[in-house]
Amino acid sequence: MSRSSFEDEKSKKVAADIAATGAKIILITGDVTKMGDVDRLFDCSPVPVRGIVHGAMVLKYTRDVADIAKDKMYNSMTQNEFRAALSPKVQGAWNLHHACLNHGAKLDFFTLLSSICGVIGQKGQANYSAANSFLDAFATYRNSLGLPACSVDLGVVEDVGYVNNREALAKRLLAQGWAPINELHLRKILRLSILHQRIDFSDSRRSYQIITGIPVPLPKESPAQLDARFRMLRETVSSKAASLDDTSDNMSVLRTAFKAKPEGGANDQALLGILSVEVNDRITQSLGLSDGIDSDRPLADYGIDSLVAMEFGNWLRTELGVEIATLEVIAAKTLASLSKAILKKGLGTGR
Repeated sequence: MSRSSFEDEKSKKVAADIAATGAKIILITGDVTKMGDVDRLFDCSPVPVRGIVHGAMVLKYTRDVADIAKDKMYNSMTQNEFRAALSPKVQGAWNLHHACLNHGAKLDFFTLLSSICGVIGQKGQANYSAANSFLDAFATYRNSLGLPACSVDLGVVEDVGYVNNREALAKRLLAQGWAPINELHLRKILRLSILHQRIDFSDSRRSYQIITGIPVPLPKESPAQLDARFRMLRETVSSKAASLDDTSDNMSVLRTAFKAKPEGGANDQALLGILSVEVNDRITQSLGLSDGIDSDRPLADYGIDSLVAMEFGNWLRTELGVEIATLEVIAAKTLASLSKAILKKGLGTGR
C-alpha cells in the first residue's frame, strides 16, 4: 500500500519483479495514517495477513505544490512540520497494530523500517529522529505483549532508497563515518529480521532492534565520538589503537593552551596553525567535501548553512570549551578569520 499511485516506471518494474517470482501482488492506494485505509487493506487480502513490513516515511510537509519545510532546528519547526515526519511512522505503526488485533491477524513478523537517526540523531531532523526512536520502542512494546516485531535501523543504503537519490545527504553521512550497505545487504538484513522474530529466544538473548551502519571501532570523524551513549563502543578499542592519532595530539595541545591561557603571544602563531588545521578538517567533514577548504577563500562559497554552523559550534564547545554563536560562524569571511576569532576566545584575550 502506498499513498502514491503505482503507475511510474520504477513501481511497475518492482511489481513485475515480484510477480516474476510467482507471488501474487495486490497494489492498493491508501494512507497508512488513516485507519479506514488500513482496514481496507486487510479486507482486500484474499488470504490471512501473516507479515508486515512498515516502511512509511515523510521528511517534508507540503501545502499545495510548494515545499514549506526543509531540515531545520527543532525550535524553529511548526507543529505541522514536526507532525509531518512523525505521523506516517507513529500513527501508521499504531494503525497496523490495531488492525491486526481487530482482524485477528496472527503475524509471523512485523518488521519496522527505522533509521539510525533514531539512535544517533541527525541535525535538522528532530522530527524524523523522534519518529524512528518511537519505532524502536514500539518493537519492544509489541514483544512485551507476546507479539512479533523488530525494528531495522538503516543508515546509508548505496544503491536504492531515499539517501541513494540525494547525493549531498549521502556524502554528508559518509563523511561522518557511517558505514554504507547495498541492496544485497539490505535484503539479507530484512530476511534476518523476519527469521529472528520466529525464533524462540530466552528473554536474556532476545533483541528487538537491528542497528546498521555504525562501524566499530568508531572513526574519529563520527559524531558518536562526542556522545556519551556510545562510550562502550569507544572503550572496545584499547588505548593503543590507531584511533589515537596526530589529531588527538593537536587537540590536546589546544586544550592545554586554552585552559592555561598563557600571557604574551609568543606561541599564538603556532596555536593558530594547529587550530586552523582542526577547524578545516571539521568543516570539511561536515560538508562532505573531498578536498580541504582554502583558508583565504570566502566560506560562503562552500555553502555553510545554519545547521553546519550549529554542528560546528557544538563540536567546538565539547572539544575545546569555546563558545561561538552560529551567526559568527556563518558571518566569518574566511576560514583564517574564523580560526583567529576562535583562538582569541580560547585564550581569553584580545591579542
